[in-house]
Amino acid sequence: MHGPAWSGPSLLEALEGVSAKDAAARPIREWKSIWELTLHAIVWQDAVRAHLAGRWPKIVLGGPRDWPPQPARPTAAAWATALAKLKRSNRALEQAAARFPAAKLDRPLKEGATSAYVQLHGAVQHNLWHGGQIVALKRALGLPAVKPKA
Repeated sequence: MHGPAWSGPSLLEALEGVSAKDAAARPIREWKSIWELTLHAIVWQDAVRAHLAGRWPKIVLGGPRDWPPQPARPTAAAWATALAKLKRSNRALEQAAARFPAAKLDRPLKEGATSAYVQLHGAVQHNLWHGGQIVALKRALGLPAVKPKA
């Protein structure tokens, strides 16, 4: 989510400097927007956190809860709110992971489910996957992959 990643820019690094207009754009036909990818990342960070707590929210893959729509009128304030929510969601997931008992990391979270270890790694991989898509969308918009350092 943040800090250096061996795979390329972290999700937050990829989102640095993206305007509301660019976040809402669809430069690649049939792809989600940067905004939609950001909202989707929040959904799954929150879902993994819920799973760690023993809750299993109903999320239909491909449905509106999985892919929340971006606002009809994308404003800078709404984009700043989405980015703040992404950061809060990640902070809450990091805190839940830190509190999770290490002795239970490899146990299924419920019968038929994966372990906390798999869920947490999945959240990281999910953010990296969508971070790569965001970089591709930025390139399609003519933006640099990461915000140049001043």
